[in-house]
Amino acid sequence: MSLDYKATDNMLLYAASRLGYRSGGFNFRAVQPIEYKPFEPETVVDLELGTKADWLVGNWRMRSNLALYQQWYDKIQRGVAVTNSIGVPGSAIQNAAKANVFGIELEQTISPMRNLSLQISYAYTTPKYSEWDEPATGADLSRTPFHFTPKHAGSALLSYAVPFGGATEELRFSANGSYRSGVWINNLQNILAIEATPLAVRPALRQEAYWLFDLGADWMSVMGSGFDILAYVKNITDEEYSVGGVQLYPTFGLTTKAYGDPRTYGMALRYKF
Repeated sequence: MSLDYKATDNMLLYAASRLGYRSGGFNFRAVQPIEYKPFEPETVVDLELGTKADWLVGNWRMRSNLALYQQWYDKIQRGVAVTNSIGVPGSAIQNAAKANVFGIELEQTISPMRNLSLQISYAYTTPKYSEWDEPATGADLSRTPFHFTPKHAGSALLSYAVPFGGATEELRFSANGSYRSGVWINNLQNILAIEATPLAVRPALRQEAYWLFDLGADWMSVMGSGFDILAYVKNITDEEYSVGGVQLYPTFGLTTKAYGDPRTYGMALRYKF
């Protein structure tokens, strides 16, 4: 459901509310009775207010998009550690929690000339569990941080196009930088497991804030054909960052991490039919 209002020819105001869900199911990898219990659908209701506007500063073209939203999650599906009657550990998906999420998203495009543009985006997200009790013991887990959810995230993309040859042939150059603030990287780590991990080991449960930088150069519609030639360098600074992991330190004294791509470069040939 949404409501739009066109304040001017170049400004749109809107309000929207949506209902989303993730279907329920059962644990495919269950090996002990406590893991066989099926889980119900996860639902979320949101309210979003925002504006989209085009405007000018002198001859510079601007486009601004701003959105504020609040989400209400219910019956959140989370992977939780479970133990059977004889103390064998395992994991299962359960409807573990309720949560509220507040966020702000900003997108700004600046075009000082026809072929040059700067696109900036920023997202602020503050999720918080409003209810989460440990299924086996009833312990309060609502202080558990949301995993893989940075509080601050942003990017900036600078692009420049040089037309030449045919009507569709051009060279495009781009430079991109992106930022993510620190995140927890294992959704099995509830607050009790985190607090049971020694302080010296806890940095292994997180990925701290980092930047990534990319460069690209594309030759579009080569010689007026349907071919494009693309060249790129990603993660120019060869930043080392983790995208996930399994941390079972309180149980097995084990922490692992999976890392994102290192510096990569290459070329690609694309054909448009």
